[in-house]
Amino acid sequence: MSTVDELLLILQNSLFGCDNKVIITKPKKLFVMAKENAVSGTTYNAIKDIDFDEDIKKRFQREFFKYVQQDQIQNQVIIELSRVLIDSNVEHRFIKGSVVKNMYPSSYMRSRGDIDLLVNGSLQDLKTILLGNGFEFGTNGAMHDVFYSKGVHIDVHNTLYKRDNFVDFTQMGEVWDCGYEVEYMLVYLLYHLKKHIRDGGVGLRSVIDISMYVDYHKKTLDLKQLYMYLEKTNSVEFFENLIKINDRYLGLTLTDSLNNKTPINDEVYKNFTSFIIRSGVHALGSDNNKKVSQIAYNQLYSVGKTKTILNRIFLPYIQMKSMYPKIVKCRIMYPFGVLYRFFHGLIKSSKKIKIEMQMYKSSKDEVEDTINLFREIGL
Repeated sequence: MSTVDELLLILQNSLFGCDNKVIITKPKKLFVMAKENAVSGTTYNAIKDIDFDEDIKKRFQREFFKYVQQDQIQNQVIIELSRVLIDSNVEHRFIKGSVVKNMYPSSYMRSRGDIDLLVNGSLQDLKTILLGNGFEFGTNGAMHDVFYSKGVHIDVHNTLYKRDNFVDFTQMGEVWDCGYEVEYMLVYLLYHLKKHIRDGGVGLRSVIDISMYVDYHKKTLDLKQLYMYLEKTNSVEFFENLIKINDRYLGLTLTDSLNNKTPINDEVYKNFTSFIIRSGVHALGSDNNKKVSQIAYNQLYSVGKTKTILNRIFLPYIQMKSMYPKIVKCRIMYPFGVLYRFFHGLIKSSKKIKIEMQMYKSSKDEVEDTINLFREIGL
């Protein structure tokens, strides 16, 4: 049995109380894989009684304690944040991991680095409210503003879909107007997953989120409305393949509710699993070259490697403005921001830039294999 298969059986035991018999053959490899895929603390209670290397087991235990402590602190911040927003009559929703965590048996099991919040209104007005209630301001971003409380990073959005990417998703409008919030937010999770795959890869945690969400809502999920949203965003094939793959990961039977119940091809399953395990959460896997995904995704949509690199250098105006607000105060100042970024990078991050440029020199076969995988899973 492979280390990946061991990890998946352990996750089934942890998340659903299964009684899979697992022999851990490569403890250190298992720990690294679980950590890079953000499930190292999720698995501890399912492995603590298994006989394997005690030093590695203690690492899993430390991850478990870290997950629990982080969850408790973040839950306190969410409660306080909710109180402030309700008292101030600000319509809001917690999104991504901050809501998906409630679909796990215990909220600590779904690790998250920050709190994501969507508000209906001006971010400037919200800034005034939060600063007046003890929250610390961090930065203005292209897609969200950043605040802090108790050391917790809070990303505050006032829109979910970036207008210059994934045009199909921008047709969804905003959640306040949809009328089918559960189905709408599921499609948003798919959008966010696509974005991370495009940007370099995505780990196991974010993939199983989709089925944890569907399984939690399966009795009330409006499948007709969901499929309308999926068709509108050209995501039917991607969604159905994720459900089929997760059924094999987690021992679920959610495929029964799909329009297309044809089992996932074994080769596609194997290649996709290898891709997500290697990439790790936020594309931070130690063996991952995130540029392969970026080049593959762009070539899939007829954007060559040269343009991919240029897009990395010449960032969108709104992103440059958020990164360098003292320089890029208006559009006419954009070239000065590009020059500052270029020379600042040469001085401060030359080694990082060199490594990044080396990553772009990926093999044609590697890129082509990734393009084929993206096609096969419905991207």
